[in-house]
Amino acid sequence: LSDGMGTGNRAAVDSAMVIGLMSRLIKSGFSYTCALKIVNSSLIYKSTDESLATIDITSIDLFTGSTQLLKAGAAPTVVRRNGRAGKAECNSLPVGILREVGLDRAVVTLKEKDIVVMMSDGVTNEGTDWIVAEVESFCDCTAKQLANRIADSAKRRRTDGHEDDITVMVSILEKGV
Repeated sequence: LSDGMGTGNRAAVDSAMVIGLMSRLIKSGFSYTCALKIVNSSLIYKSTDESLATIDITSIDLFTGSTQLLKAGAAPTVVRRNGRAGKAECNSLPVGILREVGLDRAVVTLKEKDIVVMMSDGVTNEGTDWIVAEVESFCDCTAKQLANRIADSAKRRRTDGHEDDITVMVSILEKGV
């Protein structure tokens, strides 16, 4: 997931470029760190104008449940394990700002029925406690239904009169699918 900084077409182009390039590099066998450095350089040298974007990756080993949360300037990720939800927050900067860039990393082990929710900062404008509560109380719906519920609630909660992209991605681990 990537969120371009700013608004309009330019922010959309930056985030699409980050997602496209990052996914192609990872699929080609580059490590997350190496791919990040290439994407960062691409944004820095793309134009004379500032181009910034967040990067948010969840990598799940479906055999062991080992899950890496990798973030560069991204909004918190909410993870529910064993029925309890918490959030992984990011201290790193988005890509495209500094020549030296890094990913914040967290590793958790997930099992069947555990949930990962990634989102853009437009969802968290009114805080994250309500999202953690929503994920913790979630029962027997699909990932799509939970994502739609969070996105719709985020739209209703906007009180600052500012429009921002709202993107929610939900993964629910299941066996034998």
